[in-house]
Amino acid sequence: MLRVRVKIRHSISKPPPPQAPRRGRKSVEQLLHLVEQGVYYYRDGDVVLYKRAGVQTWQCRYRLLEGGWQIRTTGLRSRQDAANQACQIYDEARYRQRLGLAPERKRYSDVAAVVLAELRRDLAAGTGKKVYRDYCQSIERYLLPYFGEQYIDSIRQQQIEAFERWRNERIGRTPAHSTLLTYAAAWQRCTDTARRLGWLTDKQLVPRLNLNGRRGVARPPMVTSNSPACGHPNSPRQDDLIMGYWRPRG
Repeated sequence: MLRVRVKIRHSISKPPPPQAPRRGRKSVEQLLHLVEQGVYYYRDGDVVLYKRAGVQTWQCRYRLLEGGWQIRTTGLRSRQDAANQACQIYDEARYRQRLGLAPERKRYSDVAAVVLAELRRDLAAGTGKKVYRDYCQSIERYLLPYFGEQYIDSIRQQQIEAFERWRNERIGRTPAHSTLLTYAAAWQRCTDTARRLGWLTDKQLVPRLNLNGRRGVARPPMVTSNSPACGHPNSPRQDDLIMGYWRPRG
C-alpha cells in the first residue's frame, strides 16, 4: 500500500501596510498639526473651522456635493458655538442641494453689487455698451431700493407686480415701452449673474418684468433756417408749430 505524505505549510499573514489618506482628506498627523495652528475639521473633513488674521470671529469652509467649496463666516467668537453653527450651515447646504436648490441663499443686494461692479468695469475699460449706464441707473434708482433686502430666490410674481406699482407711483406715470425694456434688461442681467455664480439653479425660476408700457409720442419736426418756409411772411413760427401740435384737438 502506497502512502503519500503531504506537507502543509502554514503561512503567517502579515498586517496590511498603512494606507495613504484619501485624496482631499487629511491624515491624523496632519490634523493634529492643523489643530495646533487653530484649524479644526468636522463632518469627516467636509467642514473646516478657522480664523483669519486680525479677525476675532470664526470662519468656516464646507464641501459641496459636487466637490466644490463654499466659505462662510459664523459670526461667533466661541469655538464650540462656531463649530455648531458651521455644521448647521453645512447640513442646510447639503439638504438644499439634494432638493435641487442653490446651497446658499443670497439677497438681491449681493447680486446687484456684483452686476454694478461688472458694468462699471466694462465701461471703464471701453468694452461696455452705452446702455450699461442706463442699466446702472435702473438698478440704483429702482431695483435696489425695492428688492435690496429680499432673497433673490424668493421673489415671486406678486412682488414683481407690487414693485411695478411702486415704481410707477415714484415716476408719476406709466413708463414708455422703451424704458420698460431697459428695466427688464437690467433685471435679467441680475438674474443671469446670480445663475452664473451658482446662487440660482435651473429649478429656481425668477419672474420677468412687465413690458406693457405706453407708446412713445413722436416729436414735431423742427423748422430751421434752411427750411423753405422759414422767412416767408405767411409761414408760422416754430413755437406756433410746436404748440399747435401739442394743443388738444377737437
